[in-house]
Amino acid sequence: MISYYPSLIIIDGESGSFVLGESISYSVDGAESITWMSDTYSLPCTDCEEIEISTSSDGTITVTATDVNGCIEEETFSISVSNELVFPNYLTPNGDNVNDVLKIKGSESFTMTNLVVFNKWGQIVFEQANYSNDWSGVDKSGNQLPDGAYYYVLEYSIGELVYKTAGSSFVGLLSRSLD
Repeated sequence: MISYYPSLIIIDGESGSFVLGESISYSVDGAESITWMSDTYSLPCTDCEEIEISTSSDGTITVTATDVNGCIEEETFSISVSNELVFPNYLTPNGDNVNDVLKIKGSESFTMTNLVVFNKWGQIVFEQANYSNDWSGVDKSGNQLPDGAYYYVLEYSIGELVYKTAGSSFVGLLSRSLD
C-alpha cells in the first residue's frame, strides 16, 4: 500500500531586483527541519524559520525544508541589486511610522551631500547638508508644510565624483491618514 502525504511546508519570499541596502525577509512555515544556504550572503541563521538580509550584491539564497512526513521542498531565490536612487512618490508625516520621512532607497551606497526641497512656486522650503533620510515634511523653521507637490534637488557623490539629480517626480505631503 502506498501512502501519500501532501507537503505541509509554506515558503515565503521573492526573487527580483532590489535596491542596494534594501531589507528582504524570507520564511518557512510547517517544516521539521530547515537549511538556508547562500554562496553570496552571510546568513544570520542557517536553520531558523525566518531570515532577513540587507542586499549588497547579486546572488541567490536557497532554502531546503523537510516536513514531519519526510517531504522535502526546496526553493532558490535570485537577487539582483540595483545601484539606483529611488525616491518615494509621497510622504505622509502623520506619526504612523509609514512614509513619515523622505527615505531615499539606495542611498546607502552614496554620500548624500545636499538636499534642497522646493514648493510649486520654486521657493526653497527645506535644505540640509549631508542629508540623512530624515526630512518629515517641515519647512526651514520646523513648521509642518501644507499638503501639496514638492520638488527636490539632491547632490550626492560616489568617491570623488559629484552628481546632482533633480526631481521630475514629486513628494506630496499628505498629513491626513489615508483610509
